[in-house]
Amino acid sequence: AWLKVLSEFSNHYQRHWQAVRALAALDVLIALAIGAKAQGYCRPKIHEIDENTNNGLLRIIGGRHPVISQMKMGDEQYVANNTNLQVTSKCTNHNLPGYVTLLLRTP
Repeated sequence: AWLKVLSEFSNHYQRHWQAVRALAALDVLIALAIGAKAQGYCRPKIHEIDENTNNGLLRIIGGRHPVISQMKMGDEQYVANNTNLQVTSKCTNHNLPGYVTLLLRTP
């Protein structure tokens, strides 16, 4: 009986694999939604770039790093920050720690 079950499963392996992948993706999306709601995250707004006014490519107001903002740092409070990268802004550095620092400072 068990061999028959395995055989039937094997015959429909691709369908089962697709279902498992869909469930895994749904699980991730639900976990992200629960975390976003618990932390008060908002949905980003996507705007067209206006090159005439040089409006920013990336504007974050009151942004927080999702991991660092949850870490306990003694008596210190995490300070949310604003980020505004313009069309002409460049993020360059000759070493990886510089990029990591920017990423830690920029939510």
